Amino acid sequence: MPRYWKEPLDTDKHRDFMSDRSVGGRSVVPPRDNLLPHWVYFVNVCSFTFQFHSLQQIEQCLVLQL
Repeated sequence: MPRYWKEPLDTDKHRDFMSDRSVGGRSVVPPRDNLLPHWVYFVNVCSFTFQFHSLQQIEQCLVLQL
């Protein structure tokens, strides 16, 4: 059973692995608007934890899975 959760963005802790193909992921630029929270989404399935920076990234993975 997959487990999922979200955390507030921490630019020192979270990296974006889907925006480009760099091995260590891309550093995340903090959002310009501090009033709107920016979330990082996590999905843990089969002992792997996947990290997403938007719901669109999750949708892309689901489309590629089919």
